[in-house]
Amino acid sequence: MGRTIDFLLHNACAGIRYRLRRELLGEPADSAAMTALQEEVQAQPNVQRLLARRHADGWLGKELHGGEGLDGSVDALLRAGVERTSPILQNVIPAVLHPSSDPAYRTTFRGGAALDDSGLGGDRSVKAQVLARLGAENNDLVRKELAAALSCFSEALEYCSIDDITRSDAQGRRYYLPNVRFPGANHLCLLAYTYRWRSDLNLHLLKSAFAHCTALMRDVQGTIFCKHGHLIGPFGFNWHLDAFSEERIGVPYALLWFVRDLERMAGLEILHDDLRSAYDKLWKFAESGALCERQTEASLRCLRRFAVEPSWQKPEARRCDLLFLPLPALYDAGYDVNQL
Repeated sequence: MGRTIDFLLHNACAGIRYRLRRELLGEPADSAAMTALQEEVQAQPNVQRLLARRHADGWLGKELHGGEGLDGSVDALLRAGVERTSPILQNVIPAVLHPSSDPAYRTTFRGGAALDDSGLGGDRSVKAQVLARLGAENNDLVRKELAAALSCFSEALEYCSIDDITRSDAQGRRYYLPNVRFPGANHLCLLAYTYRWRSDLNLHLLKSAFAHCTALMRDVQGTIFCKHGHLIGPFGFNWHLDAFSEERIGVPYALLWFVRDLERMAGLEILHDDLRSAYDKLWKFAESGALCERQTEASLRCLRRFAVEPSWQKPEARRCDLLFLPLPALYDAGYDVNQL
């Protein structure tokens, strides 16, 4: 066992210890020791705050998307170590598939319908991702969104330049042309969380289109908007992951999005080689200690919002979060994290 994992198993909170044993060391969730540890996870104050968002029908949060929305709440609970097969999370599934007629929350988010209409992934896409992350992919909603995601990648192969799909307004902001669908983070995440679509033909399509999209977006910086009466920011993917540098570790949110994108993409083994230089950089940051040493007060404040540890009052807890941060992405991408 590596020094990092050994340190975390002896010093980290219940959430990190559960995720290490479950995701990286392969312990079954139904063992007596893991059941007891899961109870400890669910008793943590950060998890209890999230559970206070539950509605009677199982929905979590005030609306569909965002930090206090359904997808943000589910993500935070999974990140905190709550087992996805637990009643807490499994009760979300019927709430999404069979919504209440008069809910006390919004089942949509601002701009979601417009993004759906534009084929860029909105309300329906977010719901499908939540279902997929909880293991519920055998339903019409997820099947339709998977078909839409694959169609986006297929259509992207027809574009030869960024000017085939976008225009710029007077302020220099790029927006997608009408009837143009281009792959984004929602499409990729849904594919990463699901398995039924993974035929040889579809995997070949994804790999070819991903490389093509990366080349198309090579010189494009910033958000490309959806123009729907006004500009809406879709769920854009960072096509420049390989350009991340050590100097950006201390930039607020930069490291966090870099690691989270790589963790999500690790579920698509067919793309590991395409993202190899980015994963190698993350390994180097973890191995050298840069993930801890290059932080700034501003970057740490941002990371704290996504911490697994319930509290950072003790420096040791902050260190545990920083050491754990890259491990799931690296492990799922095939790296031997026992060497760290």
